[in-house]
Amino acid sequence: SQNGQLTIADIQKENLKFVYNVITIFMFGMAGIISLLTYINSIKKQAERDRELAENRLEAALETDEYVTWEYDTIEDKLLRVGYEGGLIDSDEKEIDNPLEYITKNEILEPEDREKLIVFIKSFFEKEKKSEVILKSKNKKKDISWIKLYGRKVFDDNGNVLSVIGKSIDVTEEKTKEIEEGGKLERDTRTGLLNAESFKKSIEEKIKSETEAAIHAMFYLDIDEFNEIRDKFGKIYTDAMMIHIANQLRSIFTPSDYIARLGKDSFGIFVTNMKTVADAEKKAENVMDIFQKGFGFKLNYFNVSASLGMAVYPEDANFYDKLFEKSAIALYVAKDHGKAQFTKYSESMDKFSSAARKYSEYKPVNNIEERNSIVNAEIISDTIDILFDSNYSGYAIDTLLSVVGTLLEINHLIIFEASDDKKWIDATHEWAQKNEFLLEDKISHMPYEKHEKGMLFLKNLNHRFVSENDGDVYVPENFANENTLKLRRIIQCGIYDKDEFVGYLSALSYEKGKAWSKTVIDTLAMVTKIVGESIIRDRTLRKSILTSQRDQLTNTYNFNAFLNETNRVHIENREKKYAIMYIDVNQFKLINETYGYSAGDFILIEMGRIINRECGESAIVSRVTGDKFLACVEYQDEQNINEIADRISEAGKKIEDDTGAVYKLAIVIGTYVMQNGDSAIMAVDKANIARKNAQRKHILYSLYRDEMHNEIAEEKEIEDVMEEALVAREFKVYYQPKYNLTTGRVYGCEALSRWDRKGKGIVNPGTYIPVFEKNGFIKKLDYYVFEEACALVRNLMDEKKEVYPISVNFSRIHFNNDQLPEFLLETVKKYRVKPESFEIEITETALRQVDEHFRSVLSKIKEYGFSISVDDFGSGLSALNMLSDFKFDVLKIDKDFFHNQSTTEREKIVISSIAEMAEKLGMELICEGVETETQADFLESVGCHHAQGFLFSRPLPVGEFLRLVYNVDFKKPQ
Repeated sequence: SQNGQLTIADIQKENLKFVYNVITIFMFGMAGIISLLTYINSIKKQAERDRELAENRLEAALETDEYVTWEYDTIEDKLLRVGYEGGLIDSDEKEIDNPLEYITKNEILEPEDREKLIVFIKSFFEKEKKSEVILKSKNKKKDISWIKLYGRKVFDDNGNVLSVIGKSIDVTEEKTKEIEEGGKLERDTRTGLLNAESFKKSIEEKIKSETEAAIHAMFYLDIDEFNEIRDKFGKIYTDAMMIHIANQLRSIFTPSDYIARLGKDSFGIFVTNMKTVADAEKKAENVMDIFQKGFGFKLNYFNVSASLGMAVYPEDANFYDKLFEKSAIALYVAKDHGKAQFTKYSESMDKFSSAARKYSEYKPVNNIEERNSIVNAEIISDTIDILFDSNYSGYAIDTLLSVVGTLLEINHLIIFEASDDKKWIDATHEWAQKNEFLLEDKISHMPYEKHEKGMLFLKNLNHRFVSENDGDVYVPENFANENTLKLRRIIQCGIYDKDEFVGYLSALSYEKGKAWSKTVIDTLAMVTKIVGESIIRDRTLRKSILTSQRDQLTNTYNFNAFLNETNRVHIENREKKYAIMYIDVNQFKLINETYGYSAGDFILIEMGRIINRECGESAIVSRVTGDKFLACVEYQDEQNINEIADRISEAGKKIEDDTGAVYKLAIVIGTYVMQNGDSAIMAVDKANIARKNAQRKHILYSLYRDEMHNEIAEEKEIEDVMEEALVAREFKVYYQPKYNLTTGRVYGCEALSRWDRKGKGIVNPGTYIPVFEKNGFIKKLDYYVFEEACALVRNLMDEKKEVYPISVNFSRIHFNNDQLPEFLLETVKKYRVKPESFEIEITETALRQVDEHFRSVLSKIKEYGFSISVDDFGSGLSALNMLSDFKFDVLKIDKDFFHNQSTTEREKIVISSIAEMAEKLGMELICEGVETETQADFLESVGCHHAQGFLFSRPLPVGEFLRLVYNVDFKKPQ
C-alpha cells in the first residue's frame, strides 16, 4: 500500500495474477513463457521503486527533525497521522480527507491565513524540495496560536510529487514577542499596509533566508499629479483614495508578497517567487489595470493614474537598497515618458540615477497617533470635514464610508434610504473591506420589516440594534436572499427627519469571535447622526428640484427638464444608443368633450404610467403639453424600438378606471434615433415630424426619415392659407354622377371638394384632406360643401329641373358632438330644400369606434329625413356589427375591390355576396371605381344596379355636370 505495508487484499490480488500467468504458459507455450518473464520483471521494478520510496520517506522524516507529525498524500488529497499536541489540527482523527476543506469548514484558520495555506499546499506540486509557512491557528478551545509548517516532498521516478512529510512547530511565543516589539509602527495607520521601515526589514530578511535560486520583483508605484488632486479635493479625499488603492493591491497579491505605503503618494510591492520575469511583468500590468478600469468607490468624479518602475532580484540587484534604487530609476524613466507608464529597469537607465534620487529618498508618511485613544474624535472630525466642505455630497458619503470602515476595521457598511411613499428601502451607498462582501445594487426596492429582535431600522440612536451573538442575527428575507456570506453581527442606526423615517446606516461583520467595542458603537452612532443631516439636506433639495422639474399632473418631467436630462444622459453615455419617442393620444379633445375633464386627467395620468413602465426604468419621460408625451429610451436595435411602441399602443387600448369603464385610445408615435452630436431639442423636433407623418398617413407608428421635412413643410404651408382659401372660395365643389346600370340614366351624384389654389391650380384632395382631418378644419370644409350642394338643389328647383339625390361626405369628427344633425336641419331649412334630397356619407373606418353617442347622432340624422350611406364598405369589418342593429340606406362598395382592369373570380364571389346581403337588408348597393365595361356588366349580373366611376364620368365642375346631366343622356355601352 502507499504507506509501505502489504494488505491481505494486495496478496490475494497478486496470487490471482500469478495463477493467471501460469495458465497462460500451458495454453500458449513460448508466448506464455515470455509473458510470465515480462510480468516477473515488472514485479522486480515495482519492488525497487517501493524500496526507493521508503528510503525517500525515511530521508524526509529525518530532515523534519525529531519526529514525523504529519504526511500529506498528494494523490489521494489526504492528511495522515493528524493527532498531535500543539500542531496544525487539534483532532483525534488519524486521517482527514480533503484537509483544506476541513480546515476552512471548521474555521481553524483566520481568512487571511487560509489564503497562505492555499499557497503552501499549491507549492507541494512544484519542483522545490521544501515548503514552509507560518499560520495563525485555533484549537478546540478557540485559543489563538502561531504554527510554523515545514514540509519535505517525496518524488517518483518521473519527478512527480507523491507525498509531503512534515512537522508543525508552535511558534506562538516567538511571534507574540515579535508583534509586541514591532507594535503599531509596523503598519501605515491609514491603509493598514507595511510602512517603509517594516517593508525594508521584511525584504532584507526574505533575501537573507533564500537558500535556493528564486526570482523576486520590486515594484515602485507612484500616483501621478498627487498634489494637484490633494489641492483640488482635500486631504480626506486623498486619504480615502490611498485606502482604496491599498485594498485593490491586496486583492492582486498573495500573502507571501509584501506591500507597503512608502510615502504620501507612493507604494512599494515586493513580489516573491516568480517563475519568470515575464510573470512579474504580468503582475505589474495587473497593478496598472487598477487605474485603467476607472477609479472611484461608486462615482468617478476624477481620473487617477499612476506610474510604475520595476527591478528584478537577483537579475538587477541582490540586496534591498540597490534593488530599491533600480526600481526608483525605472520609475523616473516611466514618469519622464508621461502619465500612466510602466517601465522595467535596464542598465542603460543608470545615467538617470541622480535625477531619480528624489524617488529613492522618499519622505515617510506622518503616522497618526495611536488609534485606541482618539479614534472617535478623529473620525467625527473627518466626517464633518468630508460632508460639509464638499460640493460632491454623494461622493463624499462614499469616501466617508471608506475612511470609517478602514479605521474602525468594519467588514461592510451600507446606507439605506426609504422611498418617499415609505413602501421600499434602497441601498444608496456602500463600502466593503473585500469585493466579495459587496452587494452593489442587489438590495433595491426592499420592503422593511419589524421583528421580535428589533427592527430593520431603529428610530432612537440610544436604542441601537446591536447583535453580539455569533450567528444569532435576524436577517430580513429580501436581504437574506442576496447575502450568501455568514452575517455574524450587525449595528443599525436610524436616520430620522423629526419623526419621519428616512433611512439607516448598517454596519456588518462576517468575522466570528470579534465583538463590537463601545468606541465603535458610539462612533457609528455619531457618524450616522452627521451623515443623516447631510442626507436629509440633500433629499429636501432634491425634492425641491424635482418639484420644479415635474409635470404636476403626471409626475413626469416637464419639457425643459426633459431636454436637460436627455442632453446629460446622451453626452455621458456615448457608447449607448438612444431614441426619442413622441407619443400622442389621438383625438384626446373628444375624450374631454365626451367624458369630461376628470376622465381626461385620469387617462393622462395612466398614460404617464404606461410609458414609464413600457420604456423601462432608465427611460426619461415627459408630458410636453396636453395629450403629448416624450420618452428618451435606450435601445438595442430598431426592432427593440418597434416592440416598445407596440406595447404602449396595446396598453393604451385597455385603460380601465375604478368604475370598470374601459377607454380604447389610439396612440400615434413618431420616433427619431439619436446620432452623436445631436441635441435633445433637435431630436424632439425630428421625432415630432415622424409623429405628424404617422397622423397624416393614418398609421400609428413612424420612424423619422429626412424626406419627411419636405412633407411637413408642405403641410405647414397648407395650414397657413386654408382659412383664407375658404373665404376666397378657392374650394370648388365637383359632382360625380351616379348611374343606374339597368336604365343607363343618371339617378344621383356625389359632391366632392377640389381646391383650385391661387397660383398653383388644382390641388389633389389626398394632399389636403388628411391635413384638415388632423387639425379639425375638415368640419368647416364639410359644412361648406353641404351648403354648396343645398344651393345647387335650390337652383335646380327654381329652374323646375328634376332633382337627383346628392351624397355629401362627413368626417368622423362631426360625430363627436351633437352639432351635425342640427346643422343639417338648419341648412336645408335655410335653402328651403328637402332632407330627402341628400345622403350623408360616412366611411366604414368611422365605424371602428362606435358608442351610444355615435348611435344617437346617426339616429337623429335619420329622424330628420336624411338618408345615410356607408362609404368604402369592405375596407374592414367595422360596419358589420352596425348593419345588424342600424338601418343604413346605402352601401357603397370600396373601389379597392377592383385592383385590375378586369374582375378576378375571388372579387366576383365577394361582390356578389355583398349584393345578396344588401338586397336582403333592404339597402341600395352602389359600386364606385368602375373603369371597364366588364366590371359594369358583372355588377348588374349580381344585382348591383348602381355605379359610378371613370367609365361613366370623372368628377365635374358644376357647369359641366349640369350640361352632362340635363342635356345629354347616357347610353349604356353595347
